[in-house]
Amino acid sequence: MTRWLLLCLSLSLGLGLLLSACATPPEPPRATLWGPATRAGRAPQAEAPALAVDDATGWQMLVWTGSGEGRPRLFARHATAGTVHMLALDVIAPFGVTLYPAQDAHFHLLWLDTPAPDEAPALFAALINAEGIAIQAPTRLSSAPVYHYTAALDAQQALRVVWSAGLLAEPGLWTRRIDGRGRVGFPVDLAAAGDYPALLPAADGLRLYWLAGRAQVSHSRLTGDTLSEAAPLTDSVALNPGDWLESFQAAADGTHGYLLWQITRMDGSAETWLSSGERTRRAWPPPLRLFIPPTAPGSLETGFNSGAVEITIPLPGAAPQMVRRAALLPGEFTAVPVAISSGDSLGVAYLRRGGVAGYQRLTTTAGLLAAPGIASDRDNHLYVTWSEPGLGAEALSDLWWTGTRR
Repeated sequence: MTRWLLLCLSLSLGLGLLLSACATPPEPPRATLWGPATRAGRAPQAEAPALAVDDATGWQMLVWTGSGEGRPRLFARHATAGTVHMLALDVIAPFGVTLYPAQDAHFHLLWLDTPAPDEAPALFAALINAEGIAIQAPTRLSSAPVYHYTAALDAQQALRVVWSAGLLAEPGLWTRRIDGRGRVGFPVDLAAAGDYPALLPAADGLRLYWLAGRAQVSHSRLTGDTLSEAAPLTDSVALNPGDWLESFQAAADGTHGYLLWQITRMDGSAETWLSSGERTRRAWPPPLRLFIPPTAPGSLETGFNSGAVEITIPLPGAAPQMVRRAALLPGEFTAVPVAISSGDSLGVAYLRRGGVAGYQRLTTTAGLLAAPGIASDRDNHLYVTWSEPGLGAEALSDLWWTGTRR
């Protein structure tokens, strides 16, 4: 979820630059397998822009961090109309931005920020409208320093937020509920120890996964403000001194669950790890490196309107395509889509029955410094966002998005 070091580096290089964030670049859209990709803007950030879709209207909204008026700011773009606004939110060094649909074509905006210079990060929330204009002042969700957070819509379409906070050596888990109009509930202490929470919205309710210590993953049903049936599930990925766990996510299909780790090793190399297991089992196998097997023309049923998907065919002796950076779509699906970056390829893999069942190569990119993003809408269209390092000396990245809805 967080990439604090990358953000600090990019902001330090680009802070003195005034972005023309409100101007749509004049060059034609670039081609992808799904159709044209659009450059949303340019910004000194390695993270993909956050994207969410309002189900009632189909409007798509993107948010990213940039620079305006000589300081860091948050920008929102109405992807359908193409208009960009610099949000009137008082921020210092925002990062870890996420976006979720709310009521009346509004959007929940979450981000991490330092409340004051030299302070530890805190978690903030605000509400923006369909024009990309902030209609609510930021609400600080946490009083203690926050390390990682996750959020998902519950059955009542309210946003459930869970974060890790407290002592760095032994953080605990906290939660708050934000209703569809942006009204925030009281904070609740969920667990005395836990980090890297990952919410999974499923047909039977919300499930929460988290790292219990350095070596173990635990999980539990989250009903309201209460964890029930908490239990260990599998091992975590071994981290050496200097390694950095960037994100931890969860998803499921009809029979299997999936956990995804995104890691940067001490030497700067990126790795993606995956653990999967039958949802009825109490223990899952330990995580393994994620790779894409060879593919062939086929017809994989994914449940999404994403076109033809090549099926994967494990071949003895064939060289696998190792995944370097990835983000899965949290939720329960026929096949779980995962936006992946491997070498100069950007694509979407589909997880089904415990492994990679299909793959779509979308386009060619320069080496990404962070995982791409992925989102969906109620009509089962998919959207992928990414941040591609620019070629100039300005330390700016090109922020792109594409989708299957036309």
